[in-house]
Amino acid sequence: YYLEIIKDRIYNPDKRGKQAKQSAQFVLYNSLLNILKLFAPVMPHITEEIYQSYFSKKEKKKSIHISDWPKYEKKFMDEKMEKLGDEAIRIISKVRQFKSKHNKSLKSEIILTLNKTKFKAFLKDLKAITNAKEIKQGKFNVKF
Repeated sequence: YYLEIIKDRIYNPDKRGKQAKQSAQFVLYNSLLNILKLFAPVMPHITEEIYQSYFSKKEKKKSIHISDWPKYEKKFMDEKMEKLGDEAIRIISKVRQFKSKHNKSLKSEIILTLNKTKFKAFLKDLKAITNAKEIKQGKFNVKF
C-alpha cells in the first residue's frame, strides 16, 4: 500500500506540498536502496545492475557489494504511527470492499466518515486513495 499512499504526494506537489513530495521521495529512495542491499548476497547480478542504473552516482560507491550494510535507525521508528498506519490500511481495504460489493469503480467518489482526530496524520492520504469527496467526523461509514 505504501506506493499507492505516496503516489498522490509525489504526483501532486501543488496540492500536497513540496515537503510532502520530498519526504515521500526520501523514504522511497532509502527503502529501495536498503532492500536492494539486503538482496545483494542472494541475487548479486541483478542487484548490481539495478544499483548501477539508479543508485551508484548518488551513493558514490563503485559497487553495491562494497557499500555499507543497512543500519537500523531508531529515529525512523514510531510504533504509534505504525499501528495507526495499519488501521488506515484496513480502512482503505474496507472502502475497496464496499465499492466492489456495490459494483463501483475504485475511482467512484465516496463520503467517508471516521474519527478525524485519530487519523489526522492520514486524512489527505485517505482522501486521495479512497477518492473521498468529503471526510466527516464520526463512526466509520462509507456512502456514495
